[in-house]
Amino acid sequence: MFARDFLASPGLRREIHGGLQVAENKNSANTVLHYGKARTAPRPGQPAC
Repeated sequence: MFARDFLASPGLRREIHGGLQVAENKNSANTVLHYGKARTAPRPGQPAC
């Protein structure tokens, strides 16, 4: 039922696409802001991640 409405309604597709873009942009920003925070320096003899 949702798929039928989704395919039949350009407005609904635009709204969903816009919401997905917001989430994707937020995830990209978080990746940039938190780059390297969780990493620790490798110990001697330990391969880098």
